[in-house]
Amino acid sequence: MLLQLSISTEQRDDRFLVQAVFQIEELTDAGWHQTDLHQTRDHALWHARSKSDADGHTYRVISRESGLVCLMTRNGSECWELD
Repeated sequence: MLLQLSISTEQRDDRFLVQAVFQIEELTDAGWHQTDLHQTRDHALWHARSKSDADGHTYRVISRESGLVCLMTRNGSECWELD
């Protein structure tokens, strides 16, 4: 089952519908901030790893549907599958 989320981007004023099950969030001083949505696990993990490698920030990939949480830091990554 795909989760449908309505999100807006900073580049666009209109709202659009995106089907995604994997979300990427960046750890900021204010907490976790959603940055991207992906339909596949592999694409989300690759994108989060690339972002962390590029800027040194901590990112996580989460999917409530599949019970996945992955943490990406400059020192590596770790994934957990939750029951």
